[in-house]
Amino acid sequence: MLRPLAILAAWALVALPAVSQAADSPRMAEFRRLCVETGADLEAALAIADRSGWKSTGSEAKPTGEGIDRSDSRMIMDADGARILMLGSGDVRGQFKGHMCALGVQTEDPALIQEVVAFAGVPAHAGLSAEGTTVYLYAGSGANRRNLAARSEAEIEAIAAREPVYMVAVGQDEGLVMIAYAVLGAQ
Repeated sequence: MLRPLAILAAWALVALPAVSQAADSPRMAEFRRLCVETGADLEAALAIADRSGWKSTGSEAKPTGEGIDRSDSRMIMDADGARILMLGSGDVRGQFKGHMCALGVQTEDPALIQEVVAFAGVPAHAGLSAEGTTVYLYAGSGANRRNLAARSEAEIEAIAAREPVYMVAVGQDEGLVMIAYAVLGAQ
């Protein structure tokens, strides 16, 4: 039989990480709400943005490129500054579906980048990262999250054919931080 003190200690250990984690900044919370919680789904993210007062950018800011069959974008300027939301979905190399959501934030604050790195929770994928942009890849979630940083593109594509692969990317350039979230593969 467990003693009450042992039960209390076990509960405290489980509860401690949730208590000690800092709350998201407003921009990180916005990224989670628009991109992560929607699974980077274009229609779901647009619905949230439109209800929150974001405006269409027109065709000039929509993501384009090989395999993108649907894309859209929104922009907002308010007391928190200017932000842009870019969304796209389509076929990735003709092998699997992908959904991408990116939030551009006008800021010089390095704390936002640190929040994104903490959210990713895995080491950067050096082969996919480029100057100014860092890419994080994983499969699974929670205790089953698997780091894909050491995997080749071919291995990542094979995994994405079986289960979703999640990508988080962050880059900074001239006062703009761009955060992206993508769900690639089996959906």
